[in-house]
Amino acid sequence: MSNMTIASQVLMVRPYRALPNAASSQTNFFQSSDNSISEKELNNLIFREFDQMVNRLLKFDVDVVVKEEPDLTSGLDAIFPNNWISFLPDATTITYPMLVEHRRLERREEWIAEFSMGRRHIDLSYLESEELFLEGTGSLVIDHSSKRGFANRSPRTSEKAVRIFEEKTGYTVLVFDAVDEKGRPIYHTNVVMALVNDHAIWCTEAVGLEDDRRKLRNQFELMGLSPIEIDYNLMRKFAANILQVESTKGVPLIIMSYESLANLPGTIRRQLENASDILDVHIPTVERYGGGSARCMLAEVF
Repeated sequence: MSNMTIASQVLMVRPYRALPNAASSQTNFFQSSDNSISEKELNNLIFREFDQMVNRLLKFDVDVVVKEEPDLTSGLDAIFPNNWISFLPDATTITYPMLVEHRRLERREEWIAEFSMGRRHIDLSYLESEELFLEGTGSLVIDHSSKRGFANRSPRTSEKAVRIFEEKTGYTVLVFDAVDEKGRPIYHTNVVMALVNDHAIWCTEAVGLEDDRRKLRNQFELMGLSPIEIDYNLMRKFAANILQVESTKGVPLIIMSYESLANLPGTIRRQLENASDILDVHIPTVERYGGGSARCMLAEVF
């Protein structure tokens, strides 16, 4: 059984419309720019996948809070609430600075007020005026038990913003570089890396600097994490974009997409299944047009 602190509730947001954001695709190279599908058809597919995922989580006794975007101000990106809000186990709510202007509209004041009631609220969104960005648990992969985490530099993850997060929370974050096959910074850390079952799943190919690899391995050892190495191909299948939660019955579950599970080598799958059941969800349209997978759709609530 993992020693990590895992959430027993998750927040999901149902978008009002499933229109991909062209501005997001400038830094998210996992997002398809294929426009052969009509907006109506895309809406139908996205809403179906979202609703089926919610129902599947509920079926396995995961406590899901669902919010619905009320108007047209945002698009498909709204399905990824973990980028603008996160919750810490010490009853802290954090709201984050977003790179893409359109996505800043997702930080709805009434929702923030609701989520911050009786909690400490750290609002980092002011950093946008300084062009510093930190997109929640997209940018930050965190182990709350040790208060340690990881972040890879990218247009959406400013190292200075990471240091401000550290000052405000008391967490320690190792910052490193991760790039895709073309040498471009990978937009979010949570597609490069995941922490589950006392394992650190990470794409070693993406971490090009040997010094960064050494620092990461040392940090994993310090945190008592066994590394599981994946390659670019598995990263592209969102094998690291996964999240461990706890059901209302106390059962640990790893949530990941059907596609990422189907592509996992048996050795890695067995390592994950040793201490946790795997709950796969079918979200191919979200992955293709949103450029994110199961983990991106879930904001842990502590």
